[in-house]
Amino acid sequence: MAVSEFPSVSTEPVTVLTLGAFELFHVGHVRLLQRAAALGDRLIVGISADAYLRQTKGREPLQSEAERLEIVRSCRYVDDAFVNGLGPITETEIAARGADVLALGDDWQGRYDHLSSVCRVVYLQRTPEVSTTWLREKLRLE
Repeated sequence: MAVSEFPSVSTEPVTVLTLGAFELFHVGHVRLLQRAAALGDRLIVGISADAYLRQTKGREPLQSEAERLEIVRSCRYVDDAFVNGLGPITETEIAARGADVLALGDDWQGRYDHLSSVCRVVYLQRTPEVSTTWLREKLRLE
């Protein structure tokens, strides 16, 4: 078989993008980042801006975006992180970040399918029985 008959295999690194608030960093966050990182060669993480969290959740974040950014950047699975502005990620932002894959928790299932024209969209299983909401409620009881 001639070399030209073999299917081409891309040697370009695959960049994965994931997003989140990453408040009260917990094992569910670690597992999401680990699973997302396994989908490619480079993982970039968008941290929700404080203003966006105020707007969507109606409360102050427990940790500032600068603190959350520092925590996420320190994770061994993360190659780069940035503060994501006021709203969902767009096709333009995905292209600007060079993302080949958008990886999100399965609680977002279907909400980002429209971006499959610019990158592969993957919904990852969440870690059961752990969430920032659950932690916030537990901390109020103690």
